[in-house]
Amino acid sequence: MGDFTQIHEASPTIAGGEQMHIDAHLQCEQMASIELVREAMGAKKLTIRDLAIQSGIHKSRLGAVLHGTPEKRSLVTLPEYQRILKTLGISLIQASVKIEASVHADENTRTLYELLARLYVQIPPQVIAALDELNGIDTSIIREDWSGPLTQAITKKLVDTILGIQGRRDALAQI
Repeated sequence: MGDFTQIHEASPTIAGGEQMHIDAHLQCEQMASIELVREAMGAKKLTIRDLAIQSGIHKSRLGAVLHGTPEKRSLVTLPEYQRILKTLGISLIQASVKIEASVHADENTRTLYELLARLYVQIPPQVIAALDELNGIDTSIIREDWSGPLTQAITKKLVDTILGIQGRRDALAQI
């Protein structure tokens, strides 16, 4: 995905407010969201016509939204964007995380965001399935305020796993 940090970093702020900074950030995210779609189309070898047929959005509308020149693009509505993403097999969560990642200049940060996007999508159904397997668990006791401790536990496990993988790679490299 394109690097939009130059727009983001070059945006001036208004004294007493951050409106111009926010506007530049939104512009970055809008550009990134369209780039995400264009890249997914390229990966799937879909034309605008193909996407129009599969998504049910008129071809000329898609052409305006996905125009190759950012200045000539029309704004996409949320329902249109959701239909496009669904057609491309991208969840809204994945798209959101990928868009957020695209505004970071550091490739390692973008890679981490990609990993987290997959985790965000895969964890909920796996937790639900695991709880379903534990007969008698009352899921009504689960509360939103558990997110902090769960985030800490998942982060610790993720870091431990990464360190373990790195340790095994280092050991293999020495052989």
